[in-house]
Amino acid sequence: MIRKLFKYAVIGLLIGSLTYLAVLTVVGSSIVTSRNIISIWIMSIGIGWISMIFEIEWNMLLEVLIHFIITAGLVMIMTIYNGWWSMHLLAGLLGFLLIYIAVWVGLYVSQLADMKRLNTQIRKRKDKK
Repeated sequence: MIRKLFKYAVIGLLIGSLTYLAVLTVVGSSIVTSRNIISIWIMSIGIGWISMIFEIEWNMLLEVLIHFIITAGLVMIMTIYNGWWSMHLLAGLLGFLLIYIAVWVGLYVSQLADMKRLNTQIRKRKDKK
């Protein structure tokens, strides 16, 4: 269980840190503080741990909905903590939604590539027999 928590925390950190850097790149220059970075890391670890919900055999739509709501809550807490909540609410929600979808698409493409690679290996092993 500790190993699984660590794995999901690292994946969350990687995705969260990359997303933060991408947002900084798109939005433009901003003063980055250790407070910002640590809060991004904590939020990202939390989102990574929440992603373990997808290992439960529930309705996928329910799992995505729960993940989306908790992720939105964590992002809201983090933005308020960092004083970034001054942006227009609709723009902030749209930005969150676009980032959420982009991360899902990225993970989907990554999983497709993994499945293709595994299928190729399976075919090679079958051909050897």
